[in-house]
Amino acid sequence: EEEEGPLPKEVLRWLREEGLTQLQAIFVEHALADLADISELTEGDIQTLVGPQLGPRKRLARAVRNLAFRRGIVGKGLLYSKDKVEKGVAVSKVALGEGYKRAQP
Repeated sequence: EEEEGPLPKEVLRWLREEGLTQLQAIFVEHALADLADISELTEGDIQTLVGPQLGPRKRLARAVRNLAFRRGIVGKGLLYSKDKVEKGVAVSKVALGEGYKRAQP
């Protein structure tokens, strides 16, 4: 995999697409240079990475759920096996409490 600085291009592209480029240094610090590892981050992992502020935690959690869904990873990280898939769209109520969040593939 071709790299641009300390992170692979695919990780940098994902951060850009999700509007999370401000987290690049955190991903480098925690050696998160693989989309497979990133797609399995848990809520606890995310809090460790971005701290207690709710906004950054929710944005990263949403991006990780979307990534996990696109990669077909269910049962690990934030995309649990009890989440439903409706018409090709992941519906996660586990990570968001009572509300539903649709993750577009």
